[in-house]
Order: sequence, then structure tokens, then C-alpha cells
Amino acid sequence: MKNKNGFLILVKKFIIKSKINMKTKNQRKICYMVNISLVVIVFGLLFSNLIQFTGAASEGFVLRDLNSKLAILKSEHKDLNLESAELQSIDRIKEEIKKLGLILSTERDYISLMKDTIVKR
Repeated sequence: MKNKNGFLILVKKFIIKSKINMKTKNQRKICYMVNISLVVIVFGLLFSNLIQFTGAASEGFVLRDLNSKLAILKSEHKDLNLESAELQSIDRIKEEIKKLGLILSTERDYISLMKDTIVKR
């Protein structure tokens, strides 16, 4: 009887150890899956930051290009305003009047229309 009881005790101990081993195996699997998940999340975050920084850098280049174009356009605008002021000056207008042979008009002629209505066909 002792033999059978000793055998039963050994079997029970083996079953208990195998259950513990199963728990540790399951815990290892869970730990492995958690580690894999964390690694995937970390790489995902790194990749998203890389994309964000790349986008910001390219926007910086575009912004710098637009600022240089803006400076050129401001300079051209200033030059055109200066040229417009020169063309509108009184001295230049007097010179053009002389070149074109224009004379001062003293008489005023008015045009009067016979009818005030317009017909649409």
C-alpha cells in the first residue's frame, strides 16, 4: 500500500510541477507576445516621427523658396512703383504733349442725344 501511495504522491507531484511548468510556459508566451507588441509599437512611433520630421523639413525648404520669391516680387513691385511715379510726373507729361503736338482746347462741344430710350432686339 505504501508503494501505491508513494506512486500516487509522485504522480500528484509530477502533475503539480507540469501545471507550474504550463503556467510558466503560458507566462513566457504572454511575455513574448507583450514584448513583440511593445517592439512593434516603438518602431511604429519611430516611423511616424520620421515621417513627421521629413514633412517638416520639406515644408521648411518650400517656405524658404517662397520667402526668396516674395523678396524678389517686393523688389520688382518697388521698381514698378518708381517707374510709374516717373511716368506720371508733370515734366514727363509736358514733354509728351510737345512730342505729340497736342494743343489746349478752349472751346467745349457737347453732344446731345435725340432719344433717351434704347431698343433691344
